[in-house]
Amino acid sequence: MVVEPGFQAFTGRYSPQTSATVQAESNALRDDRYAATLALSPAPVGLLAEYCWGTAPRFVPPTNGGGGYVRSCKIEGGFVTLYALTRMLGYRVEPFVRWQTFHGGLKSQTDAPMTNLVQWEGGIEWHISQTLELTLEYMHSDRRSLTPIGSQRSRCEEVWLQLQVNY
Repeated sequence: MVVEPGFQAFTGRYSPQTSATVQAESNALRDDRYAATLALSPAPVGLLAEYCWGTAPRFVPPTNGGGGYVRSCKIEGGFVTLYALTRMLGYRVEPFVRWQTFHGGLKSQTDAPMTNLVQWEGGIEWHISQTLELTLEYMHSDRRSLTPIGSQRSRCEEVWLQLQVNY
């Protein structure tokens, strides 16, 4: 088994895009992020995990009227993926499960909405040959967002099938 720990960091300034009713606290908001990663190569079970924290632009609702503003605030989140390498009927098969969470602003969206996300995924990859993979995946997602027009919640469940050609 191979163990690969890691640490990442970046710092910078970000100029968020805002709507007409929302003001940015600055044209150069702090965006500082740190992440710790751990990868365990499959033998036959593998793990990939990452936790991220820092500050980044996000929407803050108004306290006395107005449309609110975008400022640098705390963010955090991460994911854990477990997967296995197995063989079935002579084919390589990789079942997997993933949990993901995120709490913070989505800076790439207008007004950097405050978002709380919890997501579960599970599936299986079937390696038909060295150049052909078939993946079946299920996902359950629960997302809450705070924007200038109010609080929104979306829950979804998706199933998808992907055929991939590797060359």
